[in-house]
Amino acid sequence: MAGGALLPVEAVEEQGRGFPADGGVVLGDHGDAGFEELGQRQVVEADQCDAALQPEFLQGPAGSDGQEVHKISFYSSPDLKHWSHRSDFGPAGATGGVWECPDLFPLPVDGNPDRTKWVLAVNLNPGAIAGGSGAQYFVGDFDGTHFTADDSGTYTPPGGTTLQDFESGTFGDWTAAGNAFGDAPATGALDGQSPVTGFEGKDFADSFHGGDASTGTLTSPAFTVTSDYINFKVGGGNHPYQPGSVLGDEPTPAGETLADFEGGTYSSPIGDWTATGDAFGTGPAQGTLPDQQQVSGFLGHGLVNSYLNGDASTGTLTSPAFTIDQKYLDFLIGGGYHPAGSDTPTAVELVVDGKVVRSATGANAEALNWASWDLSDLRGRQARIKVVDADTGGWGHINLDQVVLSDTQARPRSAETGVNLLVDGKVVQSATGAGSEDLDWASFNTAAYKGRQVRIQVVDANTGGWGHVLADQFSAADKPALSATRRAH
Repeated sequence: MAGGALLPVEAVEEQGRGFPADGGVVLGDHGDAGFEELGQRQVVEADQCDAALQPEFLQGPAGSDGQEVHKISFYSSPDLKHWSHRSDFGPAGATGGVWECPDLFPLPVDGNPDRTKWVLAVNLNPGAIAGGSGAQYFVGDFDGTHFTADDSGTYTPPGGTTLQDFESGTFGDWTAAGNAFGDAPATGALDGQSPVTGFEGKDFADSFHGGDASTGTLTSPAFTVTSDYINFKVGGGNHPYQPGSVLGDEPTPAGETLADFEGGTYSSPIGDWTATGDAFGTGPAQGTLPDQQQVSGFLGHGLVNSYLNGDASTGTLTSPAFTIDQKYLDFLIGGGYHPAGSDTPTAVELVVDGKVVRSATGANAEALNWASWDLSDLRGRQARIKVVDADTGGWGHINLDQVVLSDTQARPRSAETGVNLLVDGKVVQSATGAGSEDLDWASFNTAAYKGRQVRIQVVDANTGGWGHVLADQFSAADKPALSATRRAH
């Protein structure tokens, strides 16, 4: 391996190795891996190192028997057949998912080749700081055997007055509602939950009681703001608070019901709806269809559901003409996110004079939620509603229910997981997790609310994937605590 160039190798559980017998032109098979000491860990690769350091080969394990190791191991070999363990790095940074696919390379600082830093990139899945799968990197020095990060990974937040740290083993004067938070703080991962990291002390709030399907809130008593910031740690799902949404179910807006899809056919108070293609069948679905994820959020027993025969089916469902005589058109919608105007939409469209003037699509979720169109500029016009399923791929279907003309705008149900700051009962600031079981620092700027009464509310209103929230270590402080992302900039 002339000049210390590295040869990337990647394998999972079953490992293999090879080496060139012709001076480096062709890589031949060498049978067994020679990494017996790695057991069932994933063998992943680094890329290339500085010739002056001459490390013949580097690689690292990312997992062992299903356990998340969060460690990169460095190995070297003079011939790609015999390997020696040199050092380890980690855990550090984001540890909410499996570490995988590392890379190590040098970069000159400000283009100066005489001043070089080494970058160790580590992918993880899930648990990225920004949510889902992603990558993180560490900047530091490499001496040929050891990588040392410039950032030690430790962080001490600004000091302050503790508002709640859950270390008493109870919620104290905070009030839990619903079933998501249980009767007391968690002391670690709950049944069915991946390992939880980043909490302070031994206790923290965890809404995974009963899994992601459970919902609830955890609310502080009212208190007077005396500091510029409230600092805390948050983790769990990445489902931000949406302004205008409400916790729980609101009554169906009063008005003229154009369709509620409770019958055996697509008849309605304004006449019969017309179906084309094979996606909608001859009448409304009675809930979840075969092989479909659980459908929720519809009212009564029936709904429009174009998953008939799966995502491959397509078609349209069109209402009779009606007169727009109220301000809003409210309806429940779910299914795939394929907006009108795309090549293969799954959408609800409002058609006036043959033109689409309003449209809505799902959110890649089977839970229907309220949507609303302001039709003030269309009052007195004739319109039709057209439900379109033109997509045959993933999430290639649309759900619709309870179409109402009303002077009241429907407000969507909240599907958030996060921490909210409430002033006069209204959310003024919020923070959510990153799709990770690792808690990280966040803060609310409360300077504008000094002297006012506020509450903190931890909310789990989501029943889908990553439908839970983690929270810990609330304190009032004069400076904000910085998240890992903010500390990296």
